[in-house]
Amino acid sequence: MLCVLLHFALQRCSIWNDHQGTAHPYFCAVQIAGNTVGAVLAAYVQRLAPRYDRPEALAMARIVFAERLGWDRARLELARSEALSESELLKVYLPIKRLAAGEPLQYILGT
Repeated sequence: MLCVLLHFALQRCSIWNDHQGTAHPYFCAVQIAGNTVGAVLAAYVQRLAPRYDRPEALAMARIVFAERLGWDRARLELARSEALSESELLKVYLPIKRLAAGEPLQYILGT
């Protein structure tokens, strides 16, 4: 499993916890099967499965890619095997935790 560890100077992230179970203020771990677009889409389906069915989870992922990266549906489908940069990966992966907790997509994206 790929684990990307990134440093945030100004933003805290609560996805990664240290060995004591508390959120580390400057690091965030993103754990997915790979850094490809297809892996991120699979992560959306897997992480959101308890709350949303597959088509709805994929629709949310498409909206996140559109809002955060400016990708339309065609680009998303054509780029399934492309690797994302660390910054792109964070932009599209971080909303998953909030969506899984039931927070509305509109709140997460600020729309």
